[in-house]
Amino acid sequence: MLAAILLTAVAGFGHAEARLPSFQEAPAAVQQPAANPIPANPSIDDTARLARLATIAVLLQDPTTDAVALATEAVRLAGFVIWDEDRKPLAEPLGAPRANLAITDVELREYAWMFRQGHTVMRDDLLGAIDVLYRTLDAEGAAAPFVLDWLRTGTNTSNASARALVTFLRALGESRAGAEGRIEGGADVELDALQALLILRVVTEDIGTPLRRALARGEIGPAAGDAGKEERPRGPFVATRADETFEDAPGWAEDAYVGGYTGLFGEVVQGIGKWGKGVADGIGKANALMSIAKFIATYAYLRGEVSVEGRGQPLVRTKDRDAGEQRTLVARFWIDGTRVSDWMKEHRQIVALAGLDLDMPKTGALKNVLTEWDIKQDRHSSKYHLIQTVRGEGDLSKVKTDEQGEARIRVEGCPQPIALDPKKVMPLEKSVFMVVSPQVKSTEMQQDLVDAVTGAIGIKGGPSGFITPVIETLYRLKWKGGQQFRLYVRDWQSGESIGQAEITLRASGSRFSRRSSNQTHINRSLIFRDVEMQVIGVEMPPPIDPLMLKLMPASVREQMEAGMKQMAELANKRSFLSVGPGTAELHIHDSIHSVGEGDGCSDESASVSKTYDADRVIDWKSDEAVMSGVQFMVEVDLDKRTATLRLSMRAMAKEKSVTTVRGKSTTSESEENMEVFSHLSIDPPFDKGIVMPLKETDVRDMTVQNYYGAVSVPVHFGPNNAYAGTAIVSYSVTRKVAAK
Repeated sequence: MLAAILLTAVAGFGHAEARLPSFQEAPAAVQQPAANPIPANPSIDDTARLARLATIAVLLQDPTTDAVALATEAVRLAGFVIWDEDRKPLAEPLGAPRANLAITDVELREYAWMFRQGHTVMRDDLLGAIDVLYRTLDAEGAAAPFVLDWLRTGTNTSNASARALVTFLRALGESRAGAEGRIEGGADVELDALQALLILRVVTEDIGTPLRRALARGEIGPAAGDAGKEERPRGPFVATRADETFEDAPGWAEDAYVGGYTGLFGEVVQGIGKWGKGVADGIGKANALMSIAKFIATYAYLRGEVSVEGRGQPLVRTKDRDAGEQRTLVARFWIDGTRVSDWMKEHRQIVALAGLDLDMPKTGALKNVLTEWDIKQDRHSSKYHLIQTVRGEGDLSKVKTDEQGEARIRVEGCPQPIALDPKKVMPLEKSVFMVVSPQVKSTEMQQDLVDAVTGAIGIKGGPSGFITPVIETLYRLKWKGGQQFRLYVRDWQSGESIGQAEITLRASGSRFSRRSSNQTHINRSLIFRDVEMQVIGVEMPPPIDPLMLKLMPASVREQMEAGMKQMAELANKRSFLSVGPGTAELHIHDSIHSVGEGDGCSDESASVSKTYDADRVIDWKSDEAVMSGVQFMVEVDLDKRTATLRLSMRAMAKEKSVTTVRGKSTTSESEENMEVFSHLSIDPPFDKGIVMPLKETDVRDMTVQNYYGAVSVPVHFGPNNAYAGTAIVSYSVTRKVAAK
């Protein structure tokens, strides 16, 4: 079977490729100091920059792409400079204005690896961890509201690089398969490792930079008041000579950085004069803030693997109401201390902190830690689940590792909803995706995990003003480093031909002017699963014995040969039409936010936010499917080696609109009957039908054959169809063939 396509494409892929250079040299530029840093490109078109960032967010989801190169290009497009860990510039921003913030080559490598491993953190846990440090400053209030407001409104700024950063953060979330919720929404949402790194860099520098500068000026700390400048603190993170300035000490902001993102920079500047002892002890807090991202990177040494014991894969379901085969899945987690010397070398400024207590590195199993098994099956109905846990397995969020760091669960094939006739079934090759993570929901288990990870790099302790807030922040963070795994399942379904199809469209478009702005996000999918198809056409006739042809009269032989030729031509063109059983799903979750787009009579500052939401799942065999005009058809031309796909399904989408004028908001709600391409313009030649190359393969050890294919379909959307996007369309038809 054709594997489900996880990748989607977003606004302006082809357009951006034409406008922007390809930065394939990025990995080499990041790994080695550049003699001449790549110059900024202040003339880059803002629309092309946003489109390219949206495209990068999608490309990052593909495990075959170079994550470090893509992440490097993205942060440079967002105005960041690339430094090495000694603060030497390696690559300049790719657009103006400068963000005046740096990301290091080591951070990009470490966080790209964690990104690919599926490491995540909940947004509100990340903000809560930052607040752990923020509150130790005796600050009034919390940092979290500032950050949430930035994520909600960050695309409305006149600063093009700041817009680019928030656009990229949102696009990463929108492009990730299975992601729920929006990064800027009111409900908590999961962040990937790259999102976490970029948010941390902005927020911690917004807080830490004013502290470092105040320390340099002697406004806080031992140098303040009557203490005298000779009593200023010493160490690698502060000025060590009277003629040095604190701005020269480590931090990840350039001299010109004055905030401009979250508002926390100004809040700290104002608070320094009135906050209490926490600010006076700011040196440890500033160092801890700038070090959090470094210590999170130690999770790169948390390694794992998942395997199947015994008979291996695939797990085979039964054809009746009994449970299918059982398999034992084993997840093993360990701390890899073999590369700790690399961490110490790359993060030598952290290691060099005065008084940091270092022990010998440790390598070993993650023992007696709870693991969480997230089996990602259909969340709308268990009817479509392929596997289930064996009775008595218990809570999948609390499976403890043993002394070897191994956690086990037993799964089995789900019983069929109805018994199938063994003589009429055909096999379908499917898979179930899952993520297994050390469980971090309880404070105790989180502390065990943090201790195990930090212990791997030999850190036992250090100055309380530094190491204590770092460890407390990591406890609160609840970083989730998981291991991904795909279990293959052999399923069965009655019918001679079974079809699958999917259209996935995730696109973003933005435009900004001095007086108005518009941001449109498209998130849609149409899925047909396990649909029985009726074949319209004829099969290729078996060849006639040449000896028999010779015995026929010439006229009869000519008629026979002409008839065979005609039947062969007809056999090369056949159609597959959905009849059932099967399922169809349509999901629509779009959002539009505009400011100053009135008809000329309204207030320029008026803003309108709209959302469209629909989730419909139907049983293809039901009368509802027939009455609603749901269609799935594949027309195959074996001569041209093409397949034409026709898919349709509608759902009632809830439209919610919030209009705000001079601080007063009004809300309206309505419904609209929508399909996957509603309000979009399909570009030629696909506006006449979705035609794609035909691929064909046999399923090993089975008398079945697959027709399958995939194609990218360009679309336009938004005001005057100004934004470009790409839908990924795929299908497969598995059909029985005669045994060879």
